[in-house]
Amino acid sequence: MYIGCSNDTRLSVITNVLDGTNLAISPAFSNTTAAAQNYVIYNVTAGLTPIFTNGTASFTNNGNIVAGSGTGWSSGLVGLWIYLTNNPAVTYKIIAFNSATSLKISPAFAGTTTTAQGYAISGDTDLAQEFSPFNKSGHPIVTGLDNYSNSIVIATKRGLLATAMKAPWTNVGVQTMLCSDCHDTTTTNYVPGAAQGPHGSAYQFMLRGPNGNNWPNMTNNAVGFDNSWCANCHLNSAGVGHTRSNHSSARCYTCHIIVPHGGKISRLIALNSPNMPARYAWTNNVSSVGLVSILKATTGGYSENGNCKTTCGHHGSGPVNETW
Repeated sequence: MYIGCSNDTRLSVITNVLDGTNLAISPAFSNTTAAAQNYVIYNVTAGLTPIFTNGTASFTNNGNIVAGSGTGWSSGLVGLWIYLTNNPAVTYKIIAFNSATSLKISPAFAGTTTTAQGYAISGDTDLAQEFSPFNKSGHPIVTGLDNYSNSIVIATKRGLLATAMKAPWTNVGVQTMLCSDCHDTTTTNYVPGAAQGPHGSAYQFMLRGPNGNNWPNMTNNAVGFDNSWCANCHLNSAGVGHTRSNHSSARCYTCHIIVPHGGKISRLIALNSPNMPARYAWTNNVSSVGLVSILKATTGGYSENGNCKTTCGHHGSGPVNETW
């Protein structure tokens, strides 16, 4: 989260809660000292760009290993960025997880060797990886879904069937999209003369369309789906995966990655696994995901134990097929 004086545009990251009346921030406040001022705390959108600050970290000059103390790091942090809170402008990508107290970074640390320092890990995503046609699933920005060579074929198609989509997105497999098909400053479709483009929005993630605020926290029942952001383009065609009565209270993020650009599992599925980057789970907590593994159906139908293994105990004998 960020904090700033209500009469000042400069913001600082809240790096730690010291007690009920004290916060640690970075960078240091650079304006004239002021007491008893009105302030604003801005929330970082849940699940997208959080700040991790557990424990402390030690960096070695020209070294690729960051040593933690009291950190509790996991493999889901691979691909995120780490930096010292006293120098947030210089970031290093986490390229490997060694243990709960050891991460590998790139490039090598260029600063002076330092121990037991405050640090932060931010959850930016890698668009090149997300839109890669080598993913098992995704939205077709770079190429049509028929060119996703690692995607499992269903009924001669790699993507959804045309009957699962709303116009004009029924030429599945061949069609491609633009970023502006999903992201825009307008709340409906393009409005002549209205401000357009990625310049800010009242809706989270700058999502376009009448249901822009309804992702990924909608329930899975018919009413929830029909009012979800997905329903702008998709029909509720997932069969028992969406319609089974005891699934009705589940939410989109129970089964799907919250940044649905592309993923390593079919159908943009999220998995309750330490190997899935935490930034793809709701509030960056993979325990919010209910699926452990899946087997993409090749005939259109999903069976209870033949295609899904979950954490709820009801599908415990399901397959161990697609894992992150």
